[in-house]
Amino acid sequence: MKSRTWVDSACSALICVLLVSLTIAQAQESDEAAAACLRTDHREEPDPVSFEHPPLPAYSSEQASCWAGVEALKDASLMVLDVREQDAAATSVIGGATPMALSAVADKSYLKPQRLLLVGTGVDLRSLTQTCVALRSKGFGDVHVLLGGASTWSKEPQASWTSAQHAWLGSGEGLWRIAAVGFSARQLRSLPQPAAVQLPAGANAFDLRRAMSANAAANPLQRPTQWLVVGADPAAAQALFADWFASDASGFSAQTGNSVKWLAGGWSAYEAYIAQQKILAAHAGRPLPRNCGS
Repeated sequence: MKSRTWVDSACSALICVLLVSLTIAQAQESDEAAAACLRTDHREEPDPVSFEHPPLPAYSSEQASCWAGVEALKDASLMVLDVREQDAAATSVIGGATPMALSAVADKSYLKPQRLLLVGTGVDLRSLTQTCVALRSKGFGDVHVLLGGASTWSKEPQASWTSAQHAWLGSGEGLWRIAAVGFSARQLRSLPQPAAVQLPAGANAFDLRRAMSANAAANPLQRPTQWLVVGADPAAAQALFADWFASDASGFSAQTGNSVKWLAGGWSAYEAYIAQQKILAAHAGRPLPRNCGS
C-alpha cells in the first residue's frame, strides 16, 4: 500500500511539473506576441502575389457569330433571357426579360424553337458565348448574346458608367480600348492594359472624340472591343462625361458603331480595387492575424 501511495505521489508531482512547464511556455509565447504587436517595425506582410490577367485565346468565328449588337433590341421576335446572377440583376431591371440561371437554359427543351437573346452583365461575355455555342450544338437553333449586357439595354446616360471591378474583368474578356485623360506615367503603368489614347488634364469632349476617332480610323475596333474612358481625376472625369453627353455622344456612337463606357470613380477607384484584391489574394488560405491584446 505504501508503495502505491509513493507512486501516486510521484505521478502527481510529475503532472504538476508538466503543467507548470506548459503554462510558462504559453506565457512566454504570449509575451513574445504582445511584444511583437508593440514593435513599430513589426509587420505580418503576406506573400506578394501576381495580379494579372492570364492570356486568353482569341474568339473563334463560331463564337463571334453568337454576338448581337444594339440592333437586336429592335427585334420583337426575340425572347430575352436575363441570365445575370441575382445580386447583379437586382441593380437594374430589364423590361420584358425572363430571369433564368445560365446553367438552367440547356435543360429547358421547350426553348429550342425560340429565338433567344442572352443578356448578362457585359463582362461575362466569354462564359455566355461558350454557352451560346453549346446550346446551338444541342438543338437550340437561334441563340445570341447581347454585347454590352444589361447596360446596352438601358438608354440612360448613367448606364455608360462601369465599376472598377467590371473594368478589370472586362479587360480579361478583351472588351476595352482605353482612353486615359490626365494620367501620369506611373498611373498609366497601373492600368490593366496600355492606353490607346492619352490626353492631358483639361481635355474636353471635342478633344476626346477627335482623338478616339483618329485612333479608330487607323486601327478599327473589332467586336467585342469598345472604348473605356478613364480619368485620373474623378471630378474632372465627371465634368468630361457631362460635356460628352451634352455634345452629341449619340452621334459618335452612330458614326463608329460603338458605345463608350466610363470608369466610375476614375483611376483612384480602380487603384483601390486592385489593392484590395491583391490583399485578398495574398491572404487566401492563410489564418487571419490575431489582434493585439486578444
